[in-house]
Amino acid sequence: MNPSYIQFHHFFTKKSYCQLQKYFLSFDDNSYTEEIKEPLDNPLITYKSFDVFSGTENYKNLKFDEDFVHKEVFKLAEKQFLKFQKEIRDKAIYSDNALNNFTKKYISKKREYSEAVGLAEYLSVDIIAGLQLELDKLEEHVNDYLKDPNPNFKEKISFNWSNSSVLLFFHLLRKNNVIQWLEDRDIAKVIEYSFKYSIKDEYVPFTNSSKILGGFKRGERIPDASIKKIKEDILKPDFFKLEK
Repeated sequence: MNPSYIQFHHFFTKKSYCQLQKYFLSFDDNSYTEEIKEPLDNPLITYKSFDVFSGTENYKNLKFDEDFVHKEVFKLAEKQFLKFQKEIRDKAIYSDNALNNFTKKYISKKREYSEAVGLAEYLSVDIIAGLQLELDKLEEHVNDYLKDPNPNFKEKISFNWSNSSVLLFFHLLRKNNVIQWLEDRDIAKVIEYSFKYSIKDEYVPFTNSSKILGGFKRGERIPDASIKKIKEDILKPDFFKLEK
């Protein structure tokens, strides 16, 4: 039996909760096989374990609430927050605007679930209290993340170049093997997370970088002004002078 199998979603609907109880009952040594259409009241199983050193079988009675659910409920916020971070990485959500929108929708959905849990008649009072505590804790984690997505990275580097100039520069670096080739989505992650560009005397975060980089790669977007700017700066007579 694996208590870490338990996830938030197992409690949000009666059907999912019955499936969780069915999982628990599948470890009953008495082979519980009945279909569960309505949640059972704290079912009890006889659980058999095997001691690999002594070669003996051990039996103990386990209750669904006390021995299976309660221990794991108070780990759910941490587990879900790791999934939240993974989803951000997988979807390459690094620009400030995209991250704000994503977390706003995430928290809104979390609050819907919290309300649903509070109205779930099939859950015990203790389980409801534990779930709502963990959902509140998850919201705190998400809000803290939004304030400081990377506590070890305090400031983005600001380019005195336009959006297209910076993106074109990084495309040329990968194209000419100055850096290891990264696909559009991956190099866009780095750029949006690490840099800002200049527009009208202010520095602005990057957005939609992957799409623009893809255009460069296909030869569809070759901005003459950006090429000119990069050449002008790099070919300045004192560009490679080390002293400031």
